[in-house]
Amino acid sequence: MLTTILLVTLGFGIKFITSSNQQFFQLNFDWDKEQPIKEVGAATLDSVSYNFVKINKNDFWPDPQNTYKLSTKTDNYYFRYVFAIKDPSGIQFKGVEWITDIPESIGIEYKIEEVFLPLKKGTGPAVVTIGDKLLIENEAKYYRKDLTGIYSVVFKGNNSDVFNFSHEAKKHQTSVSILNGIKKIPSADYYVLMYGTNEELDSLGTFQKNSKKIIDTLQTNLPQKIVLIMLPPSRDAIINQRNSKINDVFLELSKTNDLELIDTFQLFSENLDKYIRKDGISISRDGYYELAKETVKRIK
Repeated sequence: MLTTILLVTLGFGIKFITSSNQQFFQLNFDWDKEQPIKEVGAATLDSVSYNFVKINKNDFWPDPQNTYKLSTKTDNYYFRYVFAIKDPSGIQFKGVEWITDIPESIGIEYKIEEVFLPLKKGTGPAVVTIGDKLLIENEAKYYRKDLTGIYSVVFKGNNSDVFNFSHEAKKHQTSVSILNGIKKIPSADYYVLMYGTNEELDSLGTFQKNSKKIIDTLQTNLPQKIVLIMLPPSRDAIINQRNSKINDVFLELSKTNDLELIDTFQLFSENLDKYIRKDGISISRDGYYELAKETVKRIK
C-alpha cells in the first residue's frame, strides 16, 4: 500500500515538473545568467495589461530581441514584446508576454533596464524553423512554445521570438531572401519550413527553383528530416486560390526531394472556424497548436 502511494506521488511529481514549465514559463529561464545590456533610466508606468505596456519615456529605441525589466525598490517585473510604437507621449509595447507577474501599480516611477535573460539549455534534437510571417506573426508566437510543451527540442537560429525561442523567420521573407541568407542558418537535426505568402504568382517557376535550392542546401547539413508546412486555406477566395498554387509547387517538390509535408490546407479545411481567425486569413491559436502536434509526429 505504501509503495503504491509513493509511486503515485512520484508520478504526480514528475507530471507537475513537466507541466509546470508550461504553466509557469519563468521556470524555463536561466535566472543565474541574467546580464544587463543597458540601463534605460526612470519612467512612469502609464498603463499595463496582460499584453500591453505603456511608459511615459520615448528617448530610446527598444529591441524586441531582448528582455525588459521594470524595477521598484522592492519588486522586479520582466517582459518581452512583439512590437513597439513611439509617440510624443511615450512608448507602447504591444504583444507583451510577462515572464513574471504583471505590475499592479501605475503612475509610479520604475527603473527600466534592457537585459539579456537566456532560456535554460534544453535537451532533445536541434530544430530550426525557417519562414515568413506565418512563423512569427499573431498567434504564430505559440507554435514553438506549444511544440516544446509536447516534445523536448532545442530551437536554433539568429533571431528570437517573444518567448525567447530562436528561429530563422522574418515577416517579409521570400524564397530569394531565404536563399541569400542560407549560409548563416545553423545546422540542425530538423528543419521546419513555412513560407510562400510573399511570392509573386507570375514567378512560380523561379519560386520552385529557389525552393529546390533551399532544400538541397539544407540537406548538405545532413539533417534527419526537412519538414515543409504548406500554406493554409482561407475564407478569401483569391487568397485561397493563391495558396493552392503555392502548395502545388510544394507538392511537386516533394516528389523529387526527401521532404515531410504537413498539408495544412487539408488539415484545416474541414473546420475553418476553429483553425482560421475571424479575419479569414490568419491561423488561429488552435491552428498553431495543431501544427505543433503534426510537427512533433514527424520529428519524434
